Amino acid sequence: MDKIWIIYSGFTRFTLSFRLKDVNAKLWAVVLTLAVLMVVGGLYVTFYPGALILTLGVIVLIYAIMDLIESFIFMRNMKDVLSQ
Repeated sequence: MDKIWIIYSGFTRFTLSFRLKDVNAKLWAVVLTLAVLMVVGGLYVTFYPGALILTLGVIVLIYAIMDLIESFIFMRNMKDVLSQ
């Protein structure tokens, strides 16, 4: 289930990145890159279950860091995103 959540979360960040692009946010490409990394990481864990324990730990750590970065970017641009 964690694998699916990571993939889903990556796809939701795709939409956030394009909304940020629509409001001319400077860091929308960073959010898009992080979304791609999340989807790739989720797919990797899905197709290579033998590496699940170590990989999942690393991905969860990276996910948490990316989530903090994206939250910061979103908060900086929240007024513009919500006004659309």
